[in-house]
Amino acid sequence: MDDPDRRRVYDKLNAGALRSLGSTIKLGPAKGLRFRGGDTAGYILGMSEPTVQRLLVAHLRPGDVYFDVGTHAGFLALLASRLVGDRGAVHCFEPVAGNVRVLEANLSANAIGNATVHQMALADRDGHTMMSIGSKAITAHFDAGGSERVALARLDALPDLPAPHVIKIDVEGAESQVIAGGAALLERHLPVLVIEIHGDQEQPVRSLLREIGYPEPIVLRDGGMPHLVADRRAAS
Repeated sequence: MDDPDRRRVYDKLNAGALRSLGSTIKLGPAKGLRFRGGDTAGYILGMSEPTVQRLLVAHLRPGDVYFDVGTHAGFLALLASRLVGDRGAVHCFEPVAGNVRVLEANLSANAIGNATVHQMALADRDGHTMMSIGSKAITAHFDAGGSERVALARLDALPDLPAPHVIKIDVEGAESQVIAGGAALLERHLPVLVIEIHGDQEQPVRSLLREIGYPEPIVLRDGGMPHLVADRRAAS
């Protein structure tokens, strides 16, 4: 939405909707969970990324392990926590300090005990980098001129994590970095991958997935950014 006047009208309507809707998700598989943040009323309505929500419902079972890479305020992590239950585990990877505070508040508000928050960005190297946050923290991205210094880690360098069944990746243009930094883990366990694609990332991501041993991913579209879904069972 590039028109400044349209953006101002949208933001005003959205803020009013958020005030009137309260903090309990109204519809969908996350209905009844408490949620704050997320910038848009779609989260509280339960209508954000409906195809991704349906995919999580289809693939996550009690006792499963879910990784949420780029968790933001935690809408999908809350849903995953409900789906995997007390015997399962949710691992949230979120580098932005403000997002982490909101995420932890949402986990606490729902008395969630099966989720672990890792305040870091996953990438293809270990260390630190700068991120640009902007007016909406949901679009935070790597930027050498950014305002917030965050920790970086390769997924393959985190040996104490359990084997994941499903991984969601939403990292604003660093998708191929996440996959490259976790190639060994992905090749070993071949979890279902749900990857939101930004910019020119589709072809690098497809190439990496082929090298790891995934079949060609399918494309999900639900009105927002496209997602690639890679599932080893799709080739069976």
